[in-house]
Amino acid sequence: ATFTDWFTSYVNNIVSGGFPIIRDQIFRYVYDPECVAMTGDITVSVSTSFLQELSSVHPPHYFFTYRIRTEMSKDALPEKACQLDSCYWRITNAKDDTRSLMSPFPDSIWHVQHSGCL
Repeated sequence: ATFTDWFTSYVNNIVSGGFPIIRDQIFRYVYDPECVAMTGDITVSVSTSFLQELSSVHPPHYFFTYRIRTEMSKDALPEKACQLDSCYWRITNAKDDTRSLMSPFPDSIWHVQHSGCL
C-alpha cells in the first residue's frame, strides 16, 4: 500500500466517524466485525485503540482504550426502550488468559435507548 492509500483510508475513517475526535484528539479505534453482539433489537460493538504515549516496552506495559457502542434497531417498537444498568466484561489477553468482572453503571452514564438510537 502507498502513503496515498493509507492517508485516504485515514481521512475516510475520520470523516465517517470510525476514528472519533474527542477533545480535539483523533482516536484511531480499530473496528473488528467479530466484536459485535446482537440481542433482540440491541447491537453492541467494541473497538480498540492502542495508546502509545501511555505504553512502554521496558517494563512491558501496553495501554489500550475501548469504545463501546450500543445501538437500537430503527425498527424496534417504542415499548422496547431500555437502558444499560450493568455490564459483564470478559477480557482475554494475547496469552489467552481470561479475566471476568461485573460492573454497575450509574443511571446518568447511559441514556435510555429508543428506536434508531445510538
